[in-house]
Amino acid sequence: MDNKILLNSKDTIFEPHFSTENDLPFVFHYDKKLKPIRPNVHENIELLYFNQGCADVKLDADCYSVEVNDVAVVNSYTVHQVIPKPATAYYCFIIDKKFFKHNSIDCS
Repeated sequence: MDNKILLNSKDTIFEPHFSTENDLPFVFHYDKKLKPIRPNVHENIELLYFNQGCADVKLDADCYSVEVNDVAVVNSYTVHQVIPKPATAYYCFIIDKKFFKHNSIDCS
């Protein structure tokens, strides 16, 4: 099931990040990209660890070049996009806001 919701005409999507597979407050996956991902935004904090290739990571209006062993931190409600140059692979670790709230950590 696709949980993505189109936000506006610029093709930015909102990702709600709920998992029916387990009760852990985390989403973890590995991505290999040859094409840019669509800009997206969510209420959770996301860490991207790049282990192959290089890319540009857009965070709102800013753009950062990343390469192997770099980590990009995406704050909650930050519109972001990964643009491979020409290809990249990375681990994606998304931490649910409920984890922060439960541990009295302000994630804003």
